[in-house]
Amino acid sequence: MISVISPVFNSEICLDELVNRIIKSTKKITNNFQIVLVDDGSKDDSWNKIIQLKKKFKFIKGIKLKKNYGQHHAIYVGIKNCSNEIIIVMDCDLQDNPKFIPLMYKVYKKKNKPVIIQHSYENFNFSSRIISNIFWIFLSVISFRKFSSYLGNYLLIDNKIKKKYLLIDNL
Repeated sequence: MISVISPVFNSEICLDELVNRIIKSTKKITNNFQIVLVDDGSKDDSWNKIIQLKKKFKFIKGIKLKKNYGQHHAIYVGIKNCSNEIIIVMDCDLQDNPKFIPLMYKVYKKKNKPVIIQHSYENFNFSSRIISNIFWIFLSVISFRKFSSYLGNYLLIDNKIKKKYLLIDNL
C-alpha cells in the first residue's frame, strides 16, 4: 500500500532512527508498507547499515548505486523500484520528520492530489537551489499543478504521478 523512499548518502548514523520513526508513523495507517533505502555512493558504512536493517525488517529494500549520482537520481531509482500505490519520498537525515506521514496520507485521501511538505532553504547553496528548481518545474509539468521552488523532497505521490515521472527514462 505505501512505499517510503529515502536516498542515503553518508548517513549510517541516522538510519536506525529514520527506520524506527518511519515504522512508528506508517503503522498508524497500515501494516502493508515497504521502506526503500537507496545508497547513493556513500563513503561511510551506510550500505552495511542498510544490509543490517534489511535482515532485521523484511519490508526494507536496499538499493546500492555504484557511485554518487546525486539525490534526485537516487529518488528516481527508488521510485522506479518501489511496488506500492502510494509513494512517500523523504530525506534520510530526519530533516523530513516521519511523524507527518499520517497527515500527508490523510490529506491525499481527502484531496486525491500529491502532497508536498514545504521547507525553508535559507542555508542551501546556489547549485542545490538550481537542481531543486529544475526538479519542481518538471514535477509541476507532469502533474499539471504549480509547485513552489521552496519545496523539499518530502512528498507523497501515487502511481499516476509515478508513471508520468518515469517517462523521463524514455526521453
